[in-house]
Amino acid sequence: MTYTAVLIQALAVTGGLGIIVAMSVAIYCLAADPTSAPRSWWAKYVARLQLLFKSMHDPRDARQVARLQLGLCLGITLYALYTTDLYLGGLVLAILWVPWLVLQQRHHKRLEVIEDQLEGWLLSLANGLKAAPSIGDAIEASIGMVQLPLRAELEVCVKEMKLGTPVDQAVMNLARRVDSSMVTTAITAILIGRQTGGDLSVILERTAATLREMRRLEGVVRAKTAEGRNQAYVLAAMPFVLLGIIHSFDAAWFNPLLDSILGYLVVAIALTAWLSGIVWARKIMSVDI
Repeated sequence: MTYTAVLIQALAVTGGLGIIVAMSVAIYCLAADPTSAPRSWWAKYVARLQLLFKSMHDPRDARQVARLQLGLCLGITLYALYTTDLYLGGLVLAILWVPWLVLQQRHHKRLEVIEDQLEGWLLSLANGLKAAPSIGDAIEASIGMVQLPLRAELEVCVKEMKLGTPVDQAVMNLARRVDSSMVTTAITAILIGRQTGGDLSVILERTAATLREMRRLEGVVRAKTAEGRNQAYVLAAMPFVLLGIIHSFDAAWFNPLLDSILGYLVVAIALTAWLSGIVWARKIMSVDI
């Protein structure tokens, strides 16, 4: 074995040990210091994950899910360092991102269904107010006129009012749980109508018409940006498709990336550029009306 090969192998072993030491220090900071940056990030991630579960009325504990993700990532990373198999890094990224993306997708679909039901609920609430001037009674009567998932949120709202929560606070809690701009607009219209003393049924009918127009504009924007989103998905998947094709023709083609520190650096820069491109594409495609 030449001196250069021995030096490269020594640097690779040193780099692997350095990564293990850095991971150990990060884990220690996460467990020991409550003010450390890793623990602060951990607390924020668990809180956001728990908020997603709560918004979908999912009884699962976000802390247990996050611990499972962390344990799997650490185990796969140590195994990848032991076997020098860089392809396992993609599995780590999948464990970190796929559950979060799936939950986000479920959350967005639920919001879309609620926003589709919102116009009909406002109209039924306006008709209920013409028969019964009490907003609480009108909300309770409107529950039977809507389907899930909006019905589940209204049932929670009515339960809070029956337990003594003021009507204004109960509907504000509904808007906070759903976390939708359209629901917030509808709740704001209800609160303003109650505080100003106007004809609340008329206000709700006008709000329903405004929300209908907003949904129409969102549909137009979604149709205009559909091609760009599809192109972004194709470009995001293209590097991995090319990687699989080249690897199927020549399994040793990527060996230089796995045999030197420079190769690891190139892979890290490529992954960083890939993730940055995905983030920028999402920001460009997310047009807010």
